[in-house]
Amino acid sequence: MDKHQKKESAVVFFNMKEMAASGTLKDFCKTLEVFGYRGTEIVLDFRGVSEVQSDDAESLMSACRKLKGQGNTVQMKDLSIALRNLFLLTAVHSADEYPRL
Repeated sequence: MDKHQKKESAVVFFNMKEMAASGTLKDFCKTLEVFGYRGTEIVLDFRGVSEVQSDDAESLMSACRKLKGQGNTVQMKDLSIALRNLFLLTAVHSADEYPRL
């Protein structure tokens, strides 16, 4: 038996462009929290997304925090500088609302 075997884990990939454009990001976050994907790697691809509403960003950050608490790994890929700043500001503003893990 090899001591260095890699643990296989599932990867779930979501293209966020359509959800951000159609305004369904908040509903997606609710569904993501309920479904859970326990212990998987979740990749949120923001390629082509130029804008996200601040309340959607808050919902997404909350969902990511809950998913991380369930043992998931969450990655946000291809964020523009504007989106990075929005998510960073959202995380800073909501940091006081959540207890430390």
